[in-house]
Amino acid sequence: MVDEEERRRVRVAVGVCVGLGAVELAIFGLIWLGWFVSYLSWDPQSYGDPPAAYQEKSLYVAAAAGAAVLVAAVLRSWRVVIGQLIAGGVLLMLALAAGSAAQDYYESSYESACHAGGSCDAPAPAR
Repeated sequence: MVDEEERRRVRVAVGVCVGLGAVELAIFGLIWLGWFVSYLSWDPQSYGDPPAAYQEKSLYVAAAAGAAVLVAAVLRSWRVVIGQLIAGGVLLMLALAAGSAAQDYYESSYESACHAGGSCDAPAPAR
């Protein structure tokens, strides 16, 4: 039979996992929202920011999940370790997928601005 102390530990570990995951996802979302906002313009010759800096910032969020894994391992909170490993893996996959999709969108936005008469003096985005 599971004692009350073990139940409390499980509740705390689950709360920590959910809380950290929610904060990490919120930060990740705010980073990519900042990139998206750079595309909000009525000017057809405007194109948004290149996504590389935003992808780098979102990879730092995944690295923070990795740091949380190390802290939880030192504290021997194995449930938090497992939860943060999952969260870090999901954030890493999301960062890579979002970066790839954002790069495609940036390239098409750049080409559209160029065709609309914008300055094409800047080097074309690399594929």
